[in-house]
Amino acid sequence: MHPWTLLTATTPHLHPAWVVGCAVVALVLVFTPINLIVVMFHETGHAFTSIVCGGGFDGINLHASGDGLTHTYLTSRLGDIPITAAGYLFPGAGGLLISWAYGSGHTTLVLAGLAIAAAVFAAVALNLFAFVVAGLLAGLSGWALLDVGEFTQSLIVLVLAWVLLLGGTIDAGRTVISVDDGEDHAVLEELTWVPAVVWAVGFVAANAWCLYAGARILLSSP
Repeated sequence: MHPWTLLTATTPHLHPAWVVGCAVVALVLVFTPINLIVVMFHETGHAFTSIVCGGGFDGINLHASGDGLTHTYLTSRLGDIPITAAGYLFPGAGGLLISWAYGSGHTTLVLAGLAIAAAVFAAVALNLFAFVVAGLLAGLSGWALLDVGEFTQSLIVLVLAWVLLLGGTIDAGRTVISVDDGEDHAVLEELTWVPAVVWAVGFVAANAWCLYAGARILLSSP
């Protein structure tokens, strides 16, 4: 199949029962190492926003403990605010975008985008663990794009969307409980004088809205 045809192909939507089933599976997966996908989106948010704001980054670390660190640089103090905040916003926003793509029938486009993004992540990884995880994700996404049937592709994309929507909300919720341990929140408090707990609650609200909007799209898709 021609690459353009592959990327623009549309796939049928699954019955709502499958959508709910994928949500249950994703809820279990976010408490496993699969949640590293959420961490990868978090760190990608820092890196991407730094570039948009006119800065850059020197690479990304990822650890088996579920921690990540993006080495960004920017001369503007004002620009540091969106760069720091983007980490907790990207998983939910990514899940919402994938939900929209599924609702539009573009599951192959999601898999292609994930394969490319994961490959780039591997290229900028600063430690072996990050390189291996991103490389594995890129390989699995490419395999699913090229060698898997439409039904399975739709299942994979559904689980991915739910993992990001649920994982982003759960991770943001954890920071409210242990806000003193949130490095991003401490930086934002220093930059804006807004208490870290306010930022934490705001991140929960943003991810919860993405979860609500994404669920509506996924469950209402014809």
